[in-house]
Amino acid sequence: MKDRKLLFSILFIACFSVCNQWVTPENLQPTFNISDYNLVWQDEFDGATLNTAKWNYRAENTIRNYATVSRNTIVLDGQGHVVISVTKDINGTYYVGELGTQGIFETTYGYFECRAKMNSQLGPHVAFWLQSPTMSNVGDPAINGTEIDVFEYHRKTPTSLYHNLHWDGYGTYHQTIGTQFIWSGIDTGYHTFGLLWTSTSYTFYVDGVQTWQTTTAVSQRSEYMILSTELTGWGGTFTSSTFPDNFTVDYVRVYKPKDVSTATTNPLTSTSLKVHPNLVRSGDLVTISASKTAEKSIVNIYTAAGSLLRNFDVTPDMNSQIKMNTAGMTSGIYILRCNNQVGKLVIE
Repeated sequence: MKDRKLLFSILFIACFSVCNQWVTPENLQPTFNISDYNLVWQDEFDGATLNTAKWNYRAENTIRNYATVSRNTIVLDGQGHVVISVTKDINGTYYVGELGTQGIFETTYGYFECRAKMNSQLGPHVAFWLQSPTMSNVGDPAINGTEIDVFEYHRKTPTSLYHNLHWDGYGTYHQTIGTQFIWSGIDTGYHTFGLLWTSTSYTFYVDGVQTWQTTTAVSQRSEYMILSTELTGWGGTFTSSTFPDNFTVDYVRVYKPKDVSTATTNPLTSTSLKVHPNLVRSGDLVTISASKTAEKSIVNIYTAAGSLLRNFDVTPDMNSQIKMNTAGMTSGIYILRCNNQVGKLVIE
């Protein structure tokens, strides 16, 4: 999907026979218990204009398969919803829309949920997903991140939903795993779609019921959320469809576990995270150290553009450090960001 363009269709067909898993009534799990979590971020889409303190218009003016990305496809309806449409102008040009929280809200771990109504026409597909700024790097998805598709939907399979993961970029080394399943009534009305992301697994929910769980390619770096419409061909032939075709979202919410996100005991402080030397000349051997803390934390080292260079854990029973050779690094600003085990930012 998304940045992988038509590659998705090819790879999805190739892997479908081995990674598809059907969800049937006998293997559905109990509903998700939200009472154990605190709400830490939300957008209810109230008012008449998009809250740009929470969202970016993403990938504007780029051509994505059969459509151009445009902010003109995105409106608030005044009834507490954001509507992201696929449109067609008088010249036969198609347009899609994307919203993202990159650079505004990025986090590691938690429960992510949206409530939405699906599109109605053959052709487009719609999605709620998480993405890493460094997902295109190849090697370790724990460090580079994973595209996490909380759900994808299209009218070619009107009673089905998809959960998918993608990592190691969208090129030669791209890897993917996912599941397709029937969900009664998905083609009408509003439904909730949730992801519980921990340091060891992803658990997916629809209407509060667990639909898939995997321990594959678990990202351990901060990621951002995206709402999108696409016109790639995956959703079927669209030449006879009626446009605009609308994807309507009621809310997006993010939660963290109460017992961890509210903890205040001995977090890392600026005095316990040290860099030597600082300022740094290219070629210097730099030591980055952190003192032991009351809870496990992860120190990530980024470029100013958001690319992850290195990371290391800090645990309650040890002091930790890494040494970095800066030979070949370009001049500029580098960022140290420390998060606790559910992604709460402790230091930047």
